[in-house]
Amino acid sequence: MAKTFFREAKAYAQEPAHKETNLKFEAVKGLFNHQQKLFVHGDQVKQMLVAIDFAKEFGFDVVIVGGSESWLIAPLLKANNIAVILGQQHELPTTEDDDVDQPYKTGAMLQKAGVLFTICQDAGDGFWQQRNLPPARSALLHGVVGLSLKCIWRHAFSSHSP
Repeated sequence: MAKTFFREAKAYAQEPAHKETNLKFEAVKGLFNHQQKLFVHGDQVKQMLVAIDFAKEFGFDVVIVGGSESWLIAPLLKANNIAVILGQQHELPTTEDDDVDQPYKTGAMLQKAGVLFTICQDAGDGFWQQRNLPPARSALLHGVVGLSLKCIWRHAFSSHSP
């Protein structure tokens, strides 16, 4: 269903003129000319593979939001130029079989693979943690090299390629 919508939106975007304006297609027109990024929320590998499929089929600039299992497919993310906004680090691992430190190690693993990433401190429940630096400290302690406050927020929304 989503692919059908985007195929129709792509055809709409390629037309030079329209008899009627389609607001839904107009809203996503920027995805096709790289003026917008598609932010896909997903923590599991299966969800991220769907996002990669979208990026390949439609040529979108995709950013994964969450990405707790992104370390498992880091080379694939790098190969497809997909950035990741990591979610809350101070939480339990995604699955019970994961290392208890995995939420802290994921950033270092993405960095080692060359994947552009950032850390999002807001867990969707408000801005009460905005000035906390524990995520940066945790990332540094678990292997992220050269992390700065600028890195934490700047890259996720930049239009530059990694």
